[in-house]
Formats: sequence, structure tokens, C-alpha cells
Amino acid sequence: MKSFATLLALGLVCGATAANLTCVKTPAEFVANLETIGYQKLDRPNVAFTGKASAPPDEASVAYDLKYLLSVDQRLQRMETTGTFWGTWTDYRLAFDEDCAGVDHFHLPDTVVQEKLWLPRAYIANEVLTDIPRGADTFSIRSDGHVIYTTLRRVTSKCAMDFKKMPYDKQKCDIVIELRNDESEVRLVPMPADVQSQYNLPAGNPEWDLKSISRSYAVDGSKDTIMVKLNRKSKYWRLYIVIPSILFVLIAYSSFYISRAAAPARVGGTVVCFLVIINFNNSVLAVLPKVDYRVRLLTFLYLSMWFCAFAVFEYALVNMLFRIEARVEKARDKAEAECGIEQCINQRERERESTAYIKCIKSIEHKRAAKEAIQKKIQSPTDSLRKRPQETKDVEEAAETPEVSDEAQAKILKEVRIAAGRLGRLTLWGADMWIKDQYVDIFFRWVYLPLYAILAAVTLNVDG
Repeated sequence: MKSFATLLALGLVCGATAANLTCVKTPAEFVANLETIGYQKLDRPNVAFTGKASAPPDEASVAYDLKYLLSVDQRLQRMETTGTFWGTWTDYRLAFDEDCAGVDHFHLPDTVVQEKLWLPRAYIANEVLTDIPRGADTFSIRSDGHVIYTTLRRVTSKCAMDFKKMPYDKQKCDIVIELRNDESEVRLVPMPADVQSQYNLPAGNPEWDLKSISRSYAVDGSKDTIMVKLNRKSKYWRLYIVIPSILFVLIAYSSFYISRAAAPARVGGTVVCFLVIINFNNSVLAVLPKVDYRVRLLTFLYLSMWFCAFAVFEYALVNMLFRIEARVEKARDKAEAECGIEQCINQRERERESTAYIKCIKSIEHKRAAKEAIQKKIQSPTDSLRKRPQETKDVEEAAETPEVSDEAQAKILKEVRIAAGRLGRLTLWGADMWIKDQYVDIFFRWVYLPLYAILAAVTLNVDG
């Protein structure tokens, strides 16, 4: 059985013989000659050659030569490009005598070709919008019956995008060309080398770099896929979203060094930072579809937003502890004054955090036991003389420490717990606070920035 190429070559010869290579010198004579040779638009070339509808499928080549990347609509997931749409096939019935015509091809208007000639029906399968400028179609018919069709097109094609790594994401957008003809009638083959367009990589647009353009043909000849790979230019997002967000988090962090008594200064600054980052977040959401997965840039903005909010929450905690401590101190001073323990009050004013103050509020049983043990050691003849000066000092300190009765201590503890309130009782250890506002502030001064730096680096990991 003859190959399809042999069959097609034989068709060209037989078709030329059937047409007797009529001498046509103008495009008008060429069109008029179609009726002379009995050209039938409804019959594809191989059917006309064999006279059977079951003839082998004809071969056609189509291509889209992308010239410019106009825009990428991320919200609608569309890519808008302009380029040249190519199509080529062979129809032996259109062959003419090149020597007689004096030219090797004729250009025919689109209206004549659409009305008179058989055409493979190619289209872009994932196209959502198209714009074909008026008069942009060009049909060139060569003397051997080879037809070349070109047209300028502005194509908006659907593109499935993945924004997980934004602003360092890479997208792959396909332009799929298919035939409306049945696969048993026409199949797609690569563009012939003599008419193949030069696929020079066009420039991208301000937001995207056009990385590469490649194409692949389906094995069954049903479609031609043009694969366009895009890399996002991340500099815009880094300069105007990421870096400003980091600066606003640093401003929120600086509030830890403002006096805890200056509530407007501490809260006002961090709230402004919080609102600015929300605005950044909304600007990113405005260009993205409503995806159900995490986007790297949005995760970073959420992280920054929560750290700004945390600065407000931290101050709320610090301010609460500050007020609890003030109430506790006031209640304790009042209770101790009522119990006649002025020496404890004076000593606390001189040195609040000293161990002497802690001894001052210990139970009377412990102090009595300590004094009795010291007295016994002093009276014992076996005691070392080197220990007596220190023991004498301990006696003096014990004598200076007033004795607090159980009733007085219970009253002090009761007044302190009442003043602290239900929530403040969680901060008490006996009649004193185990956690204070200055401790919280100092702790988060050390923890806040390193923790944010680590989480931000993990979130914006370029290679991850």
C-alpha cells in the first residue's frame, strides 16, 4: 500500500493533469478557473482525488506565533497575547502553471477563499475572547497547490494558575489549537520547515517575564499545544509590600520601649501599623481569585498583621498587671498600717525586692524558731568564737524584724486578694505577685523580633 506522502504526490500530479495546468495570469483568472475544473468546496483534497469519502485524512499544519504578552489577568486567570495565526495545507486542485503565470503564488482575499475553497477549520480551544482586525487575513496559494493562511489575532486564553508561591511563583499557560473537522478527515502535523515562522522569544510585560515558549503535537494529530512559561517579577512586591510590612512591624516593636503609663502612644502606633498591613493584604487579595489554599505572600502579611496585633495584646496584659500591682501595693500598705507593722512598710519603701522584706512577712512561728535557735547557739559553751559576731548580727536583724501574728498575716492576705480581683489572683504568690508588668515587657523585647524574623524567613522562603 502506498504511503500517504506518495498518495499525496500522486494526487498533485493527477490533479495538475486534470486541471491541465491551465495558464492563469491573474488572481481573477485563477478564481474563474475553479469553475472550469469543477472545483467542489465540500470535498476535501483526498476525497476529490480518490472519489471516496473514506479516503485517508488530509494533513494540515497550524501555529500561533506569539508576538507580545499584553497582560495576565490573575483574578480571571486569563492571558492576553497578540500574534500571527498560521495555517498551511495542500490542495492539488489549486495547482497552476508557474511559467505561464510568471509568479509562483497568488494572494486571494479572505471573502473569496471563504466562499470558494475548502478550508480546515482550526480554532483555539481555550480561547475566551478573540479580536481579529479587519483585513488581517491573508491567503497565499502557491503553484504546487500549497495554501498558506496567516492572520493577526489578539487572543485571550484561559490559563490555570497556581499562586501558592506568590510573589516567587511560576505559571504555565497553554494555547491549545484544535480542528473542528473529524479526526478521520484532517489531522495536525508540524509546520513545514520552509514556511515555519521564527519563534523568537518576545519580551514580557512589567509584571511577568516570558521564560520560554514550546509546542507539542498530540500523537493522534488532534491538537497542537503551545506552552508558555511565565516567571513573576517579584521586585514590585518586595519593594512595596514586603519591606514596608517589615518596617511597620518594627514600628510596632518599638512600642515596647515606650513608657507603660503612656497608653495612647503605645496603642495608637501599633493600631496604625495593624491597619496599614490590612490595607496591604486587601491590595493583594484584589488581584487574586478566591483560592482555597495558602498563598505565600498572604501568609506573610497575616503573620505581620498578627505580630502588630500582638503588640496591642501585650500592652493590654502589661497594663492590667500594672494596675493589679498598684492595687495590691495599696491594699497591702493599708492592711499593714492597720496592723501596726510600720517598720515593714518603711523597709519595703527602702528596698521592695530585698530578702529583708520577704522575711518581714513570714509567719511568726518561723521567726520565733529562728531566734530561739540563735540564742541557744550563743549560750552554748562549745560554740566557736569565730561564729559569734555573725550570730550576734543575726540576732540584731531578727530583733529589728517585727513579729507578725497569724491574724495580721491573714488580714493582709485577704485584703491583697480582694484588691487583686478574680483575674489578678492568678498572679499572686502569697501576698506578693509572681509576675509583674516589667517582667513581661522585658521578656517580649527579647523574644518578639527573633521570633518574627524566623517565621518571616520561613514564610518567604524563595526556594521552598
